[in-house]
Amino acid sequence: MGDHKESQQLPWSETDKHCVLLPLQETFPTFHIKKFAAHFNLISFKKFDSDRKKYGKDIVGFLLSPAMRIVINRELLMSMPNLKVINLLSVGYEILDLEMLKELGIRASYLPDVQSDACADAAIALLLAVSRRIVEAAVQYKDNVDIISEPSRFVGREVTGSTIGIFGLGSIGIQVAERAKGFRMKILYHNRRKRSVKDDFDLGAVYVSNLYDMLPQVDFLVLCCPLTSATRGIIGTKELEAMKPSAVLINISRGRVVNTDALVDALHRGVIGGAGLDVTDPEPLTKDHPLFDLPNVVVIPHMASAALETRNRLMDLSIENIVAGIEGKPMPSEIPIK
Repeated sequence: MGDHKESQQLPWSETDKHCVLLPLQETFPTFHIKKFAAHFNLISFKKFDSDRKKYGKDIVGFLLSPAMRIVINRELLMSMPNLKVINLLSVGYEILDLEMLKELGIRASYLPDVQSDACADAAIALLLAVSRRIVEAAVQYKDNVDIISEPSRFVGREVTGSTIGIFGLGSIGIQVAERAKGFRMKILYHNRRKRSVKDDFDLGAVYVSNLYDMLPQVDFLVLCCPLTSATRGIIGTKELEAMKPSAVLINISRGRVVNTDALVDALHRGVIGGAGLDVTDPEPLTKDHPLFDLPNVVVIPHMASAALETRNRLMDLSIENIVAGIEGKPMPSEIPIK
């Protein structure tokens, strides 16, 4: 397998374990790397990329993180002629060309449902942070403790009893709705299709078939939809102008669902009241991006699923998927390639 002792942080070993390509080292804490090392012989992408011909032939599994920001093209995959499975550390899998994978005989898996609770928690956290001006107040208080004598300085908006609109009532959207119930919110949702009557009843949710009928009603619009050709850029100037001037946009789906220039313009003009963003387009943002200068915007670095318990489950499921894929067995969460 060659000398893989490139870093003391990675437990390289000369074993007969299957060789798996690991993404950016900083993607994982050390104990997760050790967990993978117990099952696989690991090679870092940096090492692989230094001599693809030398290291590519040994790789049978690929643990792919969207954070790598590399193009998964034919040239890359052909440099790993024995690759059997790609496990994507994501709910969405739009970065994969499924037809190409099918042609090359490579199976793929992803991580649905496992992240739903953590992502829904993050959506509500962003919603509260923006509506109650939490971040803005914390930053200013640190700089000037005397503002504690100005109780009206950071007056925000109540969440309890407000109206939430969820765009995409899948596994994450359902968990957002469950949390919204705790705030006695009126729950509207827009989907490609209506959920079952039982789902609607259990959630206390009302289906709105036309997005433009939902937008003017909501105090909070939470985006939980997948990125597809239909949803790319779907929230733009027209949609933002259909919302209340006090409404807050929350995006935990994909950055490209929102037209960023339109969002910045709408925020500057007071078309909507604020935004909480876990994802952006581009990603990462430049240091001088105008979104960072807006006091009514909270941007976090694509970390909605970054809860320890969730990440542990993600790692366990990833190991199960890769082992099954290498052995030619059914994977727990295989991406259907038709």
